[in-house]
Amino acid sequence: MTNLLLADFSWATAWPVMLLGVLLVGMIVFQFVSRKKYSKQEAQMREQLKVGDKIVTNAGVYGEIIEFSDTNFGKVALIKTGEGDKVSYLSINASVILGIDVKEPVVLDAEGNPILPAAEKVVAEPSSNPSTDETPKKSKKKKEE
Repeated sequence: MTNLLLADFSWATAWPVMLLGVLLVGMIVFQFVSRKKYSKQEAQMREQLKVGDKIVTNAGVYGEIIEFSDTNFGKVALIKTGEGDKVSYLSINASVILGIDVKEPVVLDAEGNPILPAAEKVVAEPSSNPSTDETPKKSKKKKEE
């Protein structure tokens, strides 16, 4: 044991341990910052909730907000789920609301592929490298006999 305490210090053996320590601290800071950003987004979404919004909860329950009430445990929402004669009402804490359910119709082109809204369309930029061959290759289809 005394040999370990009297051993010479060497940077060659210490730098991997220090590198791991720096990486660990960096990961902790990154997780803290990203969680804080996510919490802000959740709080902003909950502030924007209003009666009539269609929502989805953390448990996957879809419903429509009927009313809000404040309790000792926070904001509570009464939601209506189901349709027709299979309607039920749930009273849930607003913290379990995952998001506002915005359903948009899916538009398909002639080939059956979904057409993205204009804001989400990905435009391929022309290649700056003239040496690449950008001619599309035809796929070989097997002939059925």
